[in-house]
Amino acid sequence: MMEVSDFWLRLELAIIKNKKRSLKEFSNLVGVPYQTLVNQRSQGRYPSIEVLAKMAKELGCSIDWLFFGPETPEKDYFKGYALGHVSEAVKD
Repeated sequence: MMEVSDFWLRLELAIIKNKKRSLKEFSNLVGVPYQTLVNQRSQGRYPSIEVLAKMAKELGCSIDWLFFGPETPEKDYFKGYALGHVSEAVKD
């Protein structure tokens, strides 16, 4: 079973990989208030499907990858990045 925290870690990893710098900057790119994303993350919730589609498009990955990770075709997309250290690297 996929954990919501895994989704948020992969999202943060994708933000770093795409040099978007922060969740705050990324929220502006996808047209979602920063505080909305922060609340969803801290409450263990997912963004809406519309927002997920915008996120995937902006990051150049699939919604499947954001949800399920390396088992999907993007498995080499983030080669060399460790999920365990993503939260430390992303500054809100």
